[in-house]
Amino acid sequence: MSDSTKPAKSKSTKLKAPRSHPKYSEMVASAIKSLNQKGSSSKAAIMKYIAANYKVGNNTPRINCNVKLTLKQGVLKRTLAQTKGVGASGSFKLRKTEVKGDKKEKVKRPAKVSKKPAKKNKSVKPKKASSKSAKSSKSRIVKPKKAGAKKQVKKTKM
Repeated sequence: MSDSTKPAKSKSTKLKAPRSHPKYSEMVASAIKSLNQKGSSSKAAIMKYIAANYKVGNNTPRINCNVKLTLKQGVLKRTLAQTKGVGASGSFKLRKTEVKGDKKEKVKRPAKVSKKPAKKNKSVKPKKASSKSAKSSKSRIVKPKKAGAKKQVKKTKM
């Protein structure tokens, strides 16, 4: 009875405030372009640039996480090239974008046809016999001994 007396909760339709900064992928790309370093830009330099030039707030761990994910995704999507390091650490540079019309189309060659006709195997072997031979061959496999293993020598009392 108490459930029917309570009014149903209505979902609040709050509109999210528009961001005061562009997407992280755009910020990272502009950071790398404007830093204009000789080889590539490090994650720390990209972070400093984004914090100085965009209103991303002062929640450094969250910004760091977003930049890290953006760098990883950029490498996976092939928009960024990682020149040093692994993952989000190291240095990054922008890849040159290729125009779709410039790509060379691969010419499809017909598959080579073998001159000899395939021979059909008329004799059918029972499956049980082949599985037994496979099991026995597995049991024959001997693991090689390690070269560095020392033999134990039993000492006898005199």
